[in-house]
Amino acid sequence: MRGPDQNLEKEAQRIISKLPQMIPGKQRGLSVRVPFSIPITFRLQ
Repeated sequence: MRGPDQNLEKEAQRIISKLPQMIPGKQRGLSVRVPFSIPITFRLQ
């Protein structure tokens, strides 16, 4: 995670921790790493 402020990084971590458990990718029957990113945009007022 990276962001302009540590508080926003902590909030992004909190949001990500609430996502459902992900199922690993499989290739030829074996679990493999699948890189991905989840962009989170904060609007500050």
